[in-house]
Amino acid sequence: MLSRFDIERLPFLGNIKRPSLAGRRSRLWIPIASLFAIFVLSITFLGSSDHFSGSGVKAQELWSKVTSNSDIYLRDPSQPGKLIRAPASRAIDTIDAFANFTRTPNCNFTSLDLHDPFHPLCRTRKELLKAMSGGGRAGIDAPYSPRGCDMRWYTTAEICDILARFDQIFFIGDSMMRNLAVGAHTLVRDDLDNGPRTTFKEDPEGLDCHCEGVFGAKACIWNAAFSSYMQYTYSPESMICPQESTAFMEFNSELDYPLASGVPELTAALPKSKPRKPTVFVLGQGIWNELNETSAHAWIQQVEFAILSAMPWLTGGATGSAITGDPVTRGTGLGGDVSFPRMFVTPTASGKNKPEKFIDKQGSVPLIRFEENMAPWLRENGYDHLGVYNLTVQNTSPDGT
Repeated sequence: MLSRFDIERLPFLGNIKRPSLAGRRSRLWIPIASLFAIFVLSITFLGSSDHFSGSGVKAQELWSKVTSNSDIYLRDPSQPGKLIRAPASRAIDTIDAFANFTRTPNCNFTSLDLHDPFHPLCRTRKELLKAMSGGGRAGIDAPYSPRGCDMRWYTTAEICDILARFDQIFFIGDSMMRNLAVGAHTLVRDDLDNGPRTTFKEDPEGLDCHCEGVFGAKACIWNAAFSSYMQYTYSPESMICPQESTAFMEFNSELDYPLASGVPELTAALPKSKPRKPTVFVLGQGIWNELNETSAHAWIQQVEFAILSAMPWLTGGATGSAITGDPVTRGTGLGGDVSFPRMFVTPTASGKNKPEKFIDKQGSVPLIRFEENMAPWLRENGYDHLGVYNLTVQNTSPDGT
């Protein structure tokens, strides 16, 4: 693994070269909603204010493309139209992070199509969450930029290092959580075409579940790669990270409140004894309860109760919900156990083709209000909060909804 000293000695990179996007903008919703978001989650749960400097062979392959006699200049958000010289460690962010991924002519985009790097980097998790939630685009399907400070784009080797810090990562909620899990698996398979799908299953008759197909066709849902257990069991050769040291990532569908008594599917998937490393929970919900905040609070509480009942070591043997204040003190976040990182992701923006009957309760105004009103409540109850309305509001979706 390269040290920070090694990184700082890397040569600077000059101009960022972007390939032509002609004919490909309609496909950018695929990684923006899933691949890009999982980078945010990875950064958040890394708990790193220093941001990985890079590691492994893949990173070195990318760095070998850096020209030794050039400087690196990135946008300075405090001075529109101006460039600022950035440290050598940012060179990796100016190169296509998907350079070593398997692609096809119909599934071909770069990380620079998705993210426009600038300087400086966010220094803390709090800064990063605020920047990611408040960022946006300068035009439909333009590259996304956080607001105020930037994110790091990790190599596959770095993502494997991140996953090695945890026991399991659970994505709980609706289709947005499923897409995040699929995006995460795409990143650790180095494959934009087959990465989102289960290659050990046949695609439904008449459908192509490669690339964007797994996100857009309902019949492709069960061909989506949202379970590390399934991938390591049936196609272990497709997974880049070593199985013995990598946190398994699993999606669990829990849609609307009230949930089934005891949340049996989630409970069955939880660890049966205290693991050596932390377990991560990423929750997302809202649309299925018409963006009703009270129902969202109750949904979170019910999920928490199931988690604490199955994992009593998190609170010294107590069960219940941190939100109710009984038996866990309100606001400390699942008993205040710092080894239990958790985040809530509020819903994506709606599109111009959202059916008229849903506009009043699921349109732009209700979505904005839900995100803003949930934020302080989530902070009070020990959650990291990622708002993705701005991330997706100018992003093309498959059906425009």
